[in-house]
Amino acid sequence: VLARGGSKGVPNKNALPVGGVPLGLRSARYGLGEDCVTRMIVSSDSPDILSILDGHPDIAQHKRSAETAGDTASSEVALREVIYSDPKNADYEYVCLLEPTFPFRDPRLIDEMYAKSIVNSWDSCVPTKPLTQNPKYIFAQTKGGLLVKYIQTPAETFNRRQDFSHLRRMSSGLYLFRPSHIFAGKILDGTIGSIDDTSRYEINIDTFDDLEYARFLAAKTGVAGD
Repeated sequence: VLARGGSKGVPNKNALPVGGVPLGLRSARYGLGEDCVTRMIVSSDSPDILSILDGHPDIAQHKRSAETAGDTASSEVALREVIYSDPKNADYEYVCLLEPTFPFRDPRLIDEMYAKSIVNSWDSCVPTKPLTQNPKYIFAQTKGGLLVKYIQTPAETFNRRQDFSHLRRMSSGLYLFRPSHIFAGKILDGTIGSIDDTSRYEINIDTFDDLEYARFLAAKTGVAGD
């Protein structure tokens, strides 16, 4: 779990609670609930976030450097620092990155990703959902305000929902991949598999409105942080 303290939209959001549990801890607890997860690490530059983990000996803490916690630092760079902090981290078969800003996930997503990756010898795996919007209505806007169709392949007409039923989008902020990808600088590489994500709620907290809605859903549904 990469849970840095800085955030322009919602400052220090990974330390803020949803359903009574801070976002960074919430994702860590989710990972620990999966059978295939053998070690959980939370990496953060924030003392507030790391202090939340003090009462959880089953979650390893990694102090993230300022260089890897900036707005322009990539996940690969941050993960590389975690690997270098303990060489044993490179010995695992797969690494799963959980983005803490996704507070609602169905259980067993990581277990299913791992099982299918083993059976199919996938190098990477992500949960996906079908598109709900017709891709032909996606446009690029020019500086002058003109719209240009983003997808211009003649064969891709997308007149009916069936025409784009094969297209998928990534969801739930989960990425399973081999440790070697971290050093190569590209998390999703090689053979990239997917599983169907049936999670009912999908919120990526980026604004205060997202946070308020997530707290409303947690209270309404009784979905706890573990």
